[in-house]
Amino acid sequence: MYHTTIETSSFSEPKMPLYNNPGIYIDPLTDFGFKYLFGKELNKDILIDFLNNLFQGKKTISNLTFNNIEKNGEALEDRDVYFDLLCTGDDGEQFIIEMQRKLQTNFMDRCVYYTSRIVNEQAPAAGQKWDYKIKGVFLIGILDFELNTPTGDHYLTTVQLVNLNTNETFYPKLGYLFLELSKFDKQVHELENDLERWCYVLKHLHRLNQMPTYLNKRVFKRIFKLAEVMNLKPKERAMYDRNLKAKRDYENTIDYAVEVAVEKAVVKAVEKEKSEKIFMINQMFVNGLSMEMVCKITGMAAQDIEKIVQK
Repeated sequence: MYHTTIETSSFSEPKMPLYNNPGIYIDPLTDFGFKYLFGKELNKDILIDFLNNLFQGKKTISNLTFNNIEKNGEALEDRDVYFDLLCTGDDGEQFIIEMQRKLQTNFMDRCVYYTSRIVNEQAPAAGQKWDYKIKGVFLIGILDFELNTPTGDHYLTTVQLVNLNTNETFYPKLGYLFLELSKFDKQVHELENDLERWCYVLKHLHRLNQMPTYLNKRVFKRIFKLAEVMNLKPKERAMYDRNLKAKRDYENTIDYAVEVAVEKAVVKAVEKEKSEKIFMINQMFVNGLSMEMVCKITGMAAQDIEKIVQK
C-alpha cells in the first residue's frame, strides 16, 4: 500500500464559498452524473486525465476504449456482472471504474470477484494454446464512504499483491485503487495538485454556482461546462432528477437512522445511570448508613430515596 505524495505550493486567493442553492451543476456521485461525465467516448480525455492523476505516474494511460459493462456468465449458474464503467487501455490493460455511495455487504469480495471475471475472460477457448500471459486488470473505486478495513487517514489507498518478507510488489498486473472522498476535507484554496483538485470537484461540484479560479485548467473547464444541468435534454434531466431523488432519499434515511440510534443510546445511558444509583442507595442502607447520610452522599431528598427503596 502506498499513499499520495503531496506537492507543495501555495495559493493566496481567499476561500471559495459553497452555496446552498444546488442544481446548477450535475452531482457526479449519482449514477447518471458519473456516467454522463466520465462514460462518453466524446469526452474520454476527461476520464484519462482523472485516471492518470490517480496512478500518479506509476502508470500512464494515453488512450481508452469503452467496453460493454455487462458480463454474462458462461454457464446458467454463473452470475452476471454489471460494471459502472469498463475500459481498455492502448496496451490492453483493463480498468473497472466503480462509483459507490454506500458500503455494501462483502464489498471487498465483490471487488476481487469483478477483477477475477475480467482476468478469466482473457483465457482463450478450450483447445487453444496459451502461455498464461495476461494483461493487467485494475479496479478503481470512487467511494462516498469509508471502507470498513484499515486504510489509514489518507483518502487514496492503492492495493497490490505484496511479498510480506520484502514488502515489495509481488505481482504488478492486478491492483485496486480506492478514493475515499469522505476523508478528503481540504478547502479549494488549500488544493496543492491535480489529484486534490479532482477530489474537490467530485465532492463539491453540485454545491457550487461557478468554477473557482483555483480550478482554472482545461479539463476542469470542460467538466464545469459539461455538467451544467440546464444543458441536459429532457430525457436526461428526468433520469438525473430520479437519480438525485434516490440519493437524497438514501441520505435522509441514513440521517434518520443515526438520529434514532443516538436517541436509543441516550435512553439506555440514562436507564443505566438510574439502575446504578438504585443499586448504590440500596447498598448504603444494607451497610447501615442513615437516611441523613444517604441524602448527603447522593444529593437527593429523603422522599425521593424512600420511593426508590420502596420500589
